[in-house]
Amino acid sequence: MEMEMREIVKVLKTKDREDYERLGNLVLKINKFLAISGPLITGNAAVGSFSGSPSLAVAAGALAAVVNSFGFSVADGLAKQGSTLSGESLVWNVPVLS
Repeated sequence: MEMEMREIVKVLKTKDREDYERLGNLVLKINKFLAISGPLITGNAAVGSFSGSPSLAVAAGALAAVVNSFGFSVADGLAKQGSTLSGESLVWNVPVLS
């Protein structure tokens, strides 16, 4: 029985590691997209303010603020979660209920 439970835990850890890596890659792609699009939208806001189109400047500025803040929060989350996967061993972050 104990050996069967060890095998089950081993399979679960492997699947969790695969899911963790797959989702991590997806978040990295999203973060890269946000890191590129934030300055581009900010540039559009600057061009809109110089071209005499205040509505374009306001809309692009507001969108740039949202994209940049979301991008930084994703990057911060990646930095905080980066230490959970160390080498081949997956560290389980399970909250303890008291």
